[in-house]
Amino acid sequence: VHGSEELHAYVLSASGLELVTLGALAGLAEEVDAFLAGVTGDGPLGSVQEIVRDGSRLHERLLGPVLASLAPEVEGLVVVPTPELARLPFEALVRGVSTPTEREPTFADVRFVADHYEVTYGPGTGLLALLARRPPRSGPGRVLVVADPHYASECSDVAAGTTAYPRLTGAHDEALRIADLLVDARAGDATRAPLRASLADLDTERSGRFEAAVL
Repeated sequence: VHGSEELHAYVLSASGLELVTLGALAGLAEEVDAFLAGVTGDGPLGSVQEIVRDGSRLHERLLGPVLASLAPEVEGLVVVPTPELARLPFEALVRGVSTPTEREPTFADVRFVADHYEVTYGPGTGLLALLARRPPRSGPGRVLVVADPHYASECSDVAAGTTAYPRLTGAHDEALRIADLLVDARAGDATRAPLRASLADLDTERSGRFEAAVL
């Protein structure tokens, strides 16, 4: 919850609902920017020490007070971030480092949030209120399967200096398998064959910068 000067969090668990203060907003945006610069972007990525420093600071600031109020057996977190924190991967924040004193730490020594908790994200209350005003669906539901991004570095007219990201070679086949399972689960015999034909087209056709199938 974004206050005028402080950040707060509603913590909902099996024991009830609690409002936790996460501290002053001053400097938070800069800390998020510093962490994201180290783990994303086209420039040089941060060193292990820099990512541990910035990730630990954000963990202590944003998750430390929340986790202190939860039972030790909790294994999953559902994060509903403010707009300013929606770009922050909470699972990548740093809980600590296990390193022998005789050498510098490596990423294998870093204990990330994802190593202890399964982190998922929920929509904000504004979106929930908007969805609540929508009437019930009158027709059958549809599913959009999106995978296999096509990066700018693959284009023939790519600008000099563009970072070349590796293709996710298994994402295409994985998306087709998911779509295939959905066809079996959702379609009757009369529509299964046309849908399978549409999926087959994805092996040779591309849509924009992703592979996509609408079922």
